[in-house]
Amino acid sequence: MATTFTEEQIANLEAKYKRITRVKSREGVWELVIAKPARKDFKRYRSALQNDAQKADAQENLVRTCIAATCINGVVELDQARARAALDELLDDYPAIYDSDAMARALEPLISGAQEADAK
Repeated sequence: MATTFTEEQIANLEAKYKRITRVKSREGVWELVIAKPARKDFKRYRSALQNDAQKADAQENLVRTCIAATCINGVVELDQARARAALDELLDDYPAIYDSDAMARALEPLISGAQEADAK
């Protein structure tokens, strides 16, 4: 079953959250829409990366905080609380989602902004 959001749903999410990224499974089973983190959420993430006890869960906690919507097996959740619950259920089937390179690449523009600097 193909899983995707409509153009209208994505446009509404972009209007609501301003900056989003989308992560899709190779098999087309799920798609996540993640919103840029608030400054306080990013600081919590950065701090967790420096703490050996929290480091393993840092990216998962950031994504859970910033999840905007999910589409899993054709079921779209646009409400953030329901999307978070759907994400938690998805992780029971795909526990390594947060450890993927695709997730890291998707989060990068949300948390870093400019990717290049002029060194002149």
